[in-house]
Amino acid sequence: NKIMKLNGVSYAYRTEEYAEKRFEEGKHYGVIAQEVERVIPEIVKEGASGEKSVVYTEMIPLLIEAVKEQQKTIEKQRKEMETLKSKINRLEMRGLVAEAIQ
Repeated sequence: NKIMKLNGVSYAYRTEEYAEKRFEEGKHYGVIAQEVERVIPEIVKEGASGEKSVVYTEMIPLLIEAVKEQQKTIEKQRKEMETLKSKINRLEMRGLVAEAIQ
């Protein structure tokens, strides 16, 4: 999944250096546009002066699909664990396993 290759970051704008842009002060969270561009270039826009920005609303559907994919993996692993627990219990009942794995 493309979205899994991205890293969330925290940052603070250099408000004094770029006073004309009127950035909000304080801590912010996001992703690095150049990193996103390597993975999902369609959601990175370039301004007139060359600065890059991410269209975050375009990330939402990708995040939804990543969560769905993750949930499928979790369900598959849950079923596998239940099967293994059941097998261990049957072996314990037959006296073939001395101690259950907890």
